[in-house]
Order: sequence, then C-alpha cells, then structure tokens
Amino acid sequence: METPENELQTLRDKLAQSEKELKSLKRQVEDLEDEKTIAEESVTKNKKLADEMLKKQKDEFNKLFGDMQHAQLERQRLQEENAHLKAVNEQRKKAIEFVSYILNAPAADRTERSSRQLTLVDQMAAFIKEDFVPLLRENNITANLDRADFERFMANQKKTWITGKTAVAFIGEFSSGKTSIVNRLLTAGNPDATLMKVSTKASTAIPTYISSTSSNSFATYSFISKDESRKVLESRMVEEMSKETLDEVRGMDQLINYVVREEANSFLSGISILDTPGFSSNDAKDKERTLEVVNECDALFWVIDVNNGTINQSSLSVIREKLEKPLYIIVNKVDTKSSNEVNEVIHTISETLRSKGVEYKQILRFSKLEDIDQLITMIRSIRKTGQAEDYFRRVQGQLNILDGNLRSKYNQTRSQAQEQMEKLQLEMQKDADAIDNLEDRIIEYGNRLINMPQEKGTWFGLGDNEHVMTDVQYRNFISLIHSIADPNLPNSLLSQLFSRIGSFVDHAYDLGAASKDAANKIGEIVKKGTRVKEHKEQFDKLLNGLAKSGQTKQTNYQDSGKSQEEIDYERRLRDYQNRYNG
Repeated sequence: METPENELQTLRDKLAQSEKELKSLKRQVEDLEDEKTIAEESVTKNKKLADEMLKKQKDEFNKLFGDMQHAQLERQRLQEENAHLKAVNEQRKKAIEFVSYILNAPAADRTERSSRQLTLVDQMAAFIKEDFVPLLRENNITANLDRADFERFMANQKKTWITGKTAVAFIGEFSSGKTSIVNRLLTAGNPDATLMKVSTKASTAIPTYISSTSSNSFATYSFISKDESRKVLESRMVEEMSKETLDEVRGMDQLINYVVREEANSFLSGISILDTPGFSSNDAKDKERTLEVVNECDALFWVIDVNNGTINQSSLSVIREKLEKPLYIIVNKVDTKSSNEVNEVIHTISETLRSKGVEYKQILRFSKLEDIDQLITMIRSIRKTGQAEDYFRRVQGQLNILDGNLRSKYNQTRSQAQEQMEKLQLEMQKDADAIDNLEDRIIEYGNRLINMPQEKGTWFGLGDNEHVMTDVQYRNFISLIHSIADPNLPNSLLSQLFSRIGSFVDHAYDLGAASKDAANKIGEIVKKGTRVKEHKEQFDKLLNGLAKSGQTKQTNYQDSGKSQEEIDYERRLRDYQNRYNG
C-alpha cells in the first residue's frame, strides 16, 4: 500500500505529465491556429482570384453575348434594308418601265382626236376668253358666261367620252372608300366588270373617267397626255399606275392629264364617273389634279368615313372655296357604327355644313351592306347641265345684243346729230336773214341821210354851193345817225348787225363742232361695228370648222335673211368706214 507521499508524488508526476501534454496540445493548437490563419488567408486570396476570374469570364460572356445580339440585329437590319432596297429597286424598275411605255404609247384613235380638231377647240376657247369677253367689256356688257360654263365648254369639246352624258365625280377624304363605291356601281351594271384598284394607301393617283361604250364588254384604257392627244394604256400598265409608282418619277403629272376607262356597262349608259385622288393625301398635286376636273361635272359626291365623326376643316375649305357644282354627301362605312352613332355623325355633318353656309342636296348613308340601287337612283336623277350648243347660242346671243346695241346707238347718234345740225343750220339762216335785213335798213338810213341836206346856191353863182337843212331835218339826221351807229344804243343797227354776225359765227362754229363730234362718235361706232362684224365672222368660221370635224352639230344660229333696215345700216356703216379710213 502506497503511502500518501507516494500517491502525492504520483499525482504530481501525472500533473506534470498532464501539463507537459497540455503545453504540447497548446503548441499544437497554436500551430493549427497559425495553419488555419494561413489557410483562411489562402482561401480569401484564392476566392478573390476566383471572383475576379469569374467576373472577368462573366464580362467576357456578356460582351460576347451583346456582340452576338448586335450582330443578329445588324444582320436583321441589313436584311430589312436589303429587302427595302430590292423593293425600291423593283418599284423604280416598274416606274421606269411605266414611263418608257407612256413616252412611247401609241395613239388611241388618230381620227377621233386629230391635231386639227384640238387646234379648232383651242382657237374657239382662245376666241371666247381673249377676244369675245373683252369685246363685251369694252362695250359695257356683262358677259353672261361664267368660269364654270367655260370649263364645261372645254370639257364638252375635248372630252368626247363625256359628251352627251351626265358626269358625276366622287371626291373626298383619302381612304374614305370612294373607289369601293365606284366598284359597287360598276358591278351593278356588269357583274364581271374589272374592279378599280383598292388600297389602304392612296391608290387613285390620276383622275380617272369611267364611261360606257358599245364596242367591248371588257374595260379598255387610254390616257390623255399634256399635248391633249389620246393614247392607248394597256391593262398591265394600269396596275402599275399606283401612287407609289408615280412618286418614283418626278414630273409624271406633266405626262398624263387623266385616264379614260371605257366598257359596256348598263349602269354607265348616259353616265360618266370621275374617280379622283383624295384630298387628305398630303399631296398638293393631288388636290390640283382633282380641282382641275371636278367642276366640269354635273354633280359632286363627297365621301366621308363615318369613323371620322365629321367633315374636317381642310375639306370644308375646299368645298366652300373651290367647288361650284351641286353637292351630295355620302357617309360611308355606316355598318361599323350603331344606328344612333350614325345619326349623330350625320347630324354633326349637317350642322357643320349649315353653319358654314355650304349648300348640299342630300346626305346618303352607305356601306358595303347597303342597297346600291338607292345611289343609282340618286345619280340618274341628276339633271345634266347645258350642252355646248347652248353655250354657243349664248355667245351668239351676246354678239347679237352687242350688234343691236351698236345699230341702235348708230341710228340714235346719227339722228341726234342730224337734228342738232338742222337746228343750227336753221339758226344760221335766221342770222343770215337778220343780217340781210339789217344791211337793207342801214342802206336805207344811209340814203335818207344823204338826201337830207339841201343844196343852196351862192349869189350870182359866186363861190361854192352850201348844203343846209332845217332844224327838223337836223334832228332827224342826228336820230338816224344814232339809230345806225350810236355805241350807247344796244339796239342800233350796227350793234344788231355785229350781234347777228357774232351769232352766225357762233352757230357756224357749233355746227362745225357738232359735225366733228358726230363724225367722231359715228366713226367710233363704225370701228366697234367693224370689230363686232369681224368677231361674228370669226365665231361662225370656228363654229363651222367644229361642225365639220364632228365636234358639234351644224347649227344655224342666226337668220340668213336681212331686213331693209339692216341693209341700209350696213351700207351706211360701209360709207362711214370708208370716210373714216379715207
């Protein structure tokens, strides 16, 4: 059994051993902590490197991805640009082909629109505008021929496809459905009719006339060039005649005035339709092309999309300021609105037109679902305006009025001059008779004066004889002297004589002045009469030329017989003309 000292020593040894082991463990722990610190520092460093590498890789990835996206977008843009360039190139190719065709298009009918006919029409138009109207104004006669009549005259003479037909124009806003309505009308008369091109873009680039013909059932086309010749337009070229094509070529409007389409169509019997460019296509030339032709028609149909809600101010200005023919309003696409909404739109349009003082015949609601017969009935009810023959009659009537006025003025001036000169001649005769009477009295008084003194001989004949008078004789002598020549007596014979001589001279001067004034007035009337005669001869010559060319009927606008008064007038006119010129 161990003693306590041994146990204590053992414990001490164990404690020492334990402390030794503890120190060893502490050193190990410290070594581990140092290793941990080193390891942590290494991990932190490696993590930072890894993060930096990861970020770099990520940035490189993002850059590569962005570059790839940009490349894809650029590729897409280039593809789109290439497609656009191809489309533009194709459009330009079509435009060049179209222009080439237009420049080399064959004549549609050489006999119908000869240069001679066009020259005659132009000469007639120039005569009316430059000669006839100024002639009326010179003679203070208001020309009963307004601009609309003049345009109608030009249309009837040059546009044979509307001669004798009621012409109606469809106009209005871009994309309002004008062309679709025209197509409905065409198919109503011919179910197989070729439809006009309809597009969401401006499609009616050039005013197009649609008229009937009995020669063919299918649509044939022609166009009127700037020199007013009519040329063939092939159907395939009609397809190319879009606004996009024409926009590729500047000055296209200088090559084509308008297009003419003709076909056998029961609806078109007696009717010609004008389809026009829209007024809101932002193209001033479209408006100009339209305004040049619409007022030649008998009635205008203004088409409004019901979805617009009203008529815009730009259109309203055009209607108020530019349009002159009877106006009908078509509210189109009413099937896209409720009945109440349509009624509200129509009410708004009506009130707007009324407030601006715009007159209209009727407002018609329309859509692709509406019966086309109501529109057809409306069109056929339109009254055609006067023909060219009526216009010519008005011209001839105005010339006859002017001729009659000059005849009356000539006769009145001649009569007044003759009356005045006869009156002056009568006054001169009175003056001459009075002068003769005064001269006789002066001679008589002179003889009496001579005989008053009495000769008295001298004594035994010595010296000269004397002439003596009595006191009574002397007073009579003095009285006679005063009666003859006293300046203080206004009624003295010499005063009366001088007065009468002065009156004779004045009347003679007045007679000369009246004769000169009459001659000038009559000479001026003769000049005007000569001009009127020349104008009438020129008008008749042009009218006969148009009749021979088939442009108008051969019509006798004045009687061939002449009254005796007319014959006398013309004879006097020639006499005065010869005097004036001679």
